[in-house]
Amino acid sequence: MSDLKKHVLIFPMVIFFSLVFALSFSEYWSIAIVSDPNTIESYHFGSEPMVAHGGAKYRSAEAYARSSLIFTVMSLLGIVLPWFILRRFKSNQVLMSFCTGLLLLMLMFMAG
Repeated sequence: MSDLKKHVLIFPMVIFFSLVFALSFSEYWSIAIVSDPNTIESYHFGSEPMVAHGGAKYRSAEAYARSSLIFTVMSLLGIVLPWFILRRFKSNQVLMSFCTGLLLLMLMFMAG
């Protein structure tokens, strides 16, 4: 299989992880770095309905920022690892890239 075809096959997965990266990093940036009190207050961290609906990551701003940072790192791995696999390994490159992406996706669901 040609290199171009391999890159085209993993391109949708890389685009997906790029979107997840952009969204999770923007959440991390707004909650952990900027820490605008109005933005943090609008999330209603710690309220019973938010924790019941969104899970443990809504218990506090720190927990939400930590969760967003985990998603950011995992999605960054989902962007970098497929390209690394295509460059580094000689056989089953596309299959290994997809398996890596699926593993990261499962880990993200478990962490989220």
